[in-house]
Amino acid sequence: MIKKQIETLMDLPDEVFGSYLFSQDPLKGKVSNEKKKEIFQNAKKCGIEMSRELKRTYGECTIDEYINKLNIELTYKESHNGLEYIYFGTYQNPNEMTIYSENIQKGKDLAIKEKIANLEKANLQDIVKAHELFHHFEEERKDLYVNTNKITLWRLGKYEHKSKLVSQAEIASMAFAKDLLNLNFSPNVLDVLLLYPHNEDQAEQVYKSIVNHQSINSKEGF
Repeated sequence: MIKKQIETLMDLPDEVFGSYLFSQDPLKGKVSNEKKKEIFQNAKKCGIEMSRELKRTYGECTIDEYINKLNIELTYKESHNGLEYIYFGTYQNPNEMTIYSENIQKGKDLAIKEKIANLEKANLQDIVKAHELFHHFEEERKDLYVNTNKITLWRLGKYEHKSKLVSQAEIASMAFAKDLLNLNFSPNVLDVLLLYPHNEDQAEQVYKSIVNHQSINSKEGF
């Protein structure tokens, strides 16, 4: 069952995952479908451009080499499970990245056991690291689209109260990781694969929600 689900996810276009990420955003009701399309394209472009800039600056490197060149402190811990979330990687400003290796390894073991093509040989830790690496740039580079694009929540006279969408940074980070590591599938696949060994029911819910956005995306475009 899980093998078929993951393979289904690996065939989905990035737009479907973008639609899913928007659905998880606390401010989702404040943005029209047309605006979501625009934000998705710009956030994806932001992630890819940041990946290309990194490659131009340092050349083709491993993800660990990039992390070292950027003076990011990389720490490995076996696991960290909060009350509501299973953590696989975190980034803390100004330069601390933590990878929860045991949590990730359970997903890797599952991919090997189920013989899931492209994932049983993939370095899943590198994908998580790349995702967190983008959040480093998000903190460092205030000129990035994911930092400058804000939506108006309410107005009072000439004053406008604006806020950023969490989803746009997640879309950009996945595009960044996909481009940096030359992946032929969305890193969002790990949202299900890595979660499954820890909480099958929750992983199933995430899978169904993502797949549901395939039909939503085809009909409404976000």
